[in-house]
Amino acid sequence: MQLIKRYIPILLLLLFSKEAFSKNYYISNSGNDNNSGVEPQLAWQTINQLNASFLLIQPGDSILFKRNEIFFGTITVRTSGQLGSPIVFSAYGKGNDPVITGFITIKGWEKKEGNIWEAPASGIKNNLNVVAIDDVAQRIGRYPNADKPDGGYLRYKNTTANTNIIDSNLDGSVNWTGAEIIIRKNLWTAEKCRITEQEGFKLTFTNAVAGINSTAPPRLYEGTKGFGYFIQKDHRTLDQQGEWFLDSVTHNLQVYLADTNHLIKAAALDTLVNARGESFLTFTHLSFEGGNISGIYNNNGNYITIKDCSFKNIGAKAIQFWSTGNVVIENVKTNYILSNAIQSRNMKKDNVTVKNCVIKNTAPYIGMGSFFDDRDYKAVWVSALNNVLIENNIIDSAGLSGIQYQGNNVLIQHNLINHYCQLLDDGAGIYTFVEFQKENAGENFVNRVVKNNIILNGRGAPEGGGKIYKAEGIYMDGRSMNVDVVGNTIAYTGNKALAVNSPTNITLRDNNCFSTSGWGAGRLVTWQDMHNLEVKNNIFYAVNDQQASVNFYHSGLDVPEKVTIWEAIRLAGEIDSNYYNTLNPVGFVYNYAPVAGKPMVYPSPLSFENWKELTGQDAHSKKPAKILPLYTFKNNIGSNLVKNGGFDANKDNINVFGSGAESEWDNSGKLTGSGSLKIECTQPQPNRYIMLHGAVGDIQAGKNYMFRFKTLGSSECGIVRAYLRKTAAPYDMLTPVQVQSFGSGKQQHEFLLSPNVSGNMSFVIEIEKNSCTVYIDDIELFEANATAINLKDHVRFEYNATEKTVDIPLTKNYVGVDGTKYSGTLSLLPFTSKILIEDIAY
Repeated sequence: MQLIKRYIPILLLLLFSKEAFSKNYYISNSGNDNNSGVEPQLAWQTINQLNASFLLIQPGDSILFKRNEIFFGTITVRTSGQLGSPIVFSAYGKGNDPVITGFITIKGWEKKEGNIWEAPASGIKNNLNVVAIDDVAQRIGRYPNADKPDGGYLRYKNTTANTNIIDSNLDGSVNWTGAEIIIRKNLWTAEKCRITEQEGFKLTFTNAVAGINSTAPPRLYEGTKGFGYFIQKDHRTLDQQGEWFLDSVTHNLQVYLADTNHLIKAAALDTLVNARGESFLTFTHLSFEGGNISGIYNNNGNYITIKDCSFKNIGAKAIQFWSTGNVVIENVKTNYILSNAIQSRNMKKDNVTVKNCVIKNTAPYIGMGSFFDDRDYKAVWVSALNNVLIENNIIDSAGLSGIQYQGNNVLIQHNLINHYCQLLDDGAGIYTFVEFQKENAGENFVNRVVKNNIILNGRGAPEGGGKIYKAEGIYMDGRSMNVDVVGNTIAYTGNKALAVNSPTNITLRDNNCFSTSGWGAGRLVTWQDMHNLEVKNNIFYAVNDQQASVNFYHSGLDVPEKVTIWEAIRLAGEIDSNYYNTLNPVGFVYNYAPVAGKPMVYPSPLSFENWKELTGQDAHSKKPAKILPLYTFKNNIGSNLVKNGGFDANKDNINVFGSGAESEWDNSGKLTGSGSLKIECTQPQPNRYIMLHGAVGDIQAGKNYMFRFKTLGSSECGIVRAYLRKTAAPYDMLTPVQVQSFGSGKQQHEFLLSPNVSGNMSFVIEIEKNSCTVYIDDIELFEANATAINLKDHVRFEYNATEKTVDIPLTKNYVGVDGTKYSGTLSLLPFTSKILIEDIAY
């Protein structure tokens, strides 16, 4: 008995753990900062009192904000929890989650001029970046406006020393000294600078701003001649509903509105939760709004959990973690975050999870994030030394990439990413990059899997940039290695579905790609390696002839040992058993530098058949089982409109134009039994063309015309293009250019041309200036009883971005790409998709 009594205190201590002695601290608008805070009826009133009381708070304690209430202030965390006993920030009571806000409502509006209103902005700092009108963040005023041509960019003609740009079209009547300038330096960057001087057409500016909450200097890029810029942060830019400007001299806020019958708020705080370097913290059931920089910030902490929280109208990053390990971000919602929604970046610590989040409207306005380099405008940017999990998230509308990742042991799965690369280019729905400097060549990451994601509508941003829509579906950039990209759905991208630079041990398998260019790979710089690339069992289903199937490039065929381009493609890895819908008949593109450091060569793109023959790759790859024709044809109407298209005795009425080639009438019978036109390329130039044209008279809009001719080339392949144009200056093109390939065999070419205006027209045939001799004969243009077929009207693309099997009713009979028949109901497993072609006969 005495022994039992002796151990009772120890038993009680074990029975009542630390959690049994943890406290709750309550905060309510109706509380009092003189209270103890330990009971709801003794709640504190303000965040200031919480900040002053962190010496009282111990591991395992909870700080609870009352629901249905709003609290202004920055929570500055000064205490860490412990393993198993985190400090919890949460809610109590009934109703909506409590709101931690940095917003101040702006009142006292007076009309300044026109639709510009002005009010005192007491308590607002000069770095103001968030003004919300009726709860929606607005963009700062800019010139030109985003709805102007080229997305509201002006194009600079020159740039020097990364300190000035020259634009000969700049309106010199306005001096923009003191304003901000947003400069697209390259495809993926929009740098924010301040104009220090304007002299004629020359704008001089400071370096880009330093990183937010970071002492590291920004990476500065040299400008690209011909790229774009615009002006902001000046009262003279206010001319559209909702635009705003903070006058740093009068400290008045100006907005452009028809009236001020709106709730107008401005962010007075930079960060809503400054967790500094503290660890073992949990945030749950809280809402955050109105921080100029961050919602929750942590640097060098550990074990931070954010669950069931929401973030809205944050000026840079909703969640901003640097060198923070053991992070869990779950069931979080974000909306109108002006730079990155979720950023957790460290390469020295392990374990970051982002799951079940809904992330909307990340970086809605160019020039309003943290601006300074390519870390901006991404919805989710996560890295860790080991163990990254990103799953079951919905990401809708991002300025650049949807997800960017780095580290070992990465799993990215079951995410729906829709509308990305809306402001900047050279990103992707899912993106990774490995530093490509040679001194980092030893950097290596292993065991990365990207599977069963659905990626849609990667737009690309030609405005102010390279004038192309360069958004990829899934992109392994730099010199990425050891990634399995399996079972993903990618549709409606501006550029390639799958892209890899200098790949090592990259697998692209079982991906379903619709209405997009196919895949691209190559060696980026000559010291990098490229091997063990596997591209197998993918579907690449293009729906227009501008979408290429393959793009392969090589930076130097002489390094490390001299090879041909065909050998380089074979050595890259194994490419086979794919499906290609080759609406672009020459959609297999390749380019290379014969000698490292010398200019690239851009040969003629290849047809599917030539690609297989020359590279030895894709031996078992196919076109879809069901191929829909481009048109239906019943019969010709009337007579041939081309005069002397048969070249029976001469080449009269057919004009040949272009340097580096000679043409003559030929009667050798190589192509037909009578005469033909012979063109010999004396100065071969791939991707340059000789033009043949001849008048065909009056052509009527709304009618269809069948255009035919025959070719015979002396080399393996080339490109032929055809269209109708005006016979007289300015020779406007009146039908889209249609493309086919020609080769060393006799070939019949056929095009259905449908002009949208009437007039006196000429046919045009463009023959690529390959190193070959080409024979052309039997040129015909007839009005035709024919109907163009729009492929999109007969192809159905369905996807399932849920965790349950979905049954989709089918009212027609369809054929899958592999020939499988579908009727009645289509069952789609979770995070899968199907491409169905209508099963009709033409």
